[in-house]
Amino acid sequence: MKTLILKTHSPENARLYQASISNHVQYAERHGYDLLTLNRPYSEVMLSCLDLIKNALKEYDMVVTVGSDVLFTRMETPMSFFLFPEDVGVVISDEDIGGSAVNADLIIWRDNAAGERVMARLQAMHADLKDHPWGIQQAFNLIRAKNELPNSDIRFTPCRCLQSTHVKGFPRSMWKPGDFAIHFLGMSNETKYLAVSHFMGTGEVLWRD
Repeated sequence: MKTLILKTHSPENARLYQASISNHVQYAERHGYDLLTLNRPYSEVMLSCLDLIKNALKEYDMVVTVGSDVLFTRMETPMSFFLFPEDVGVVISDEDIGGSAVNADLIIWRDNAAGERVMARLQAMHADLKDHPWGIQQAFNLIRAKNELPNSDIRFTPCRCLQSTHVKGFPRSMWKPGDFAIHFLGMSNETKYLAVSHFMGTGEVLWRD
C-alpha cells in the first residue's frame, strides 16, 4: 500500500520539529513510506492541507498526517494495521481530552469513496471554521457529535490505539510501553521540545498531571 507521511510543523515550533524528525524518518524508512514536511502555521495547516491531502491521494493509497509532538513508539507496526474495516475512509482518535472529543494530531486518510465523502464534508465546513483555533479538529468534533456520515466512513478509535498521551489525568489514554505512539499535548512548544527530547534520549516519559 503506497503511503505518504505528511509531517506538519510551524515556524513557532522549529526546535520541536528538529527533535522529532528522526523518529518520523526512522518509522517511514522501516515501512518504505514517503515522508513530506509542511512548514505552515497550525491553524492554516489544519484547514488548507486538505487540498494537499486530496492531491497526494491521487498518487498514494494512504496519507498519514502527524504533528511534531507525536512520536512513533512501536516501530514494527505498519499503518495498515489500523485499517479496519477495510472500507474506512479516515481513522482518528476519539476521546475527551482537553475539551475536545477528537484528537487530530495523527490522522490516517484513505483513497476510497468513504475518504472522498469525509473530505467533501470537511471542505464544506471550511468557511464556518476558518478562524477556529482548532481548525479541522473542531470539524471532526462536529461531525462526530451530529453523526452526519455513514458509520463506516470514519473510524473513531480510542486514543491508546493510535496516539496515547503523557497525561496522568487521562488514565484511559495514558501511554504504556507497547503502545503505537505517544502524543505530547497541551503544553508550550518549548516544554513539548523538552519532553520529546527527553523521551528520544532516554525512553522515559516526563509525565504531566
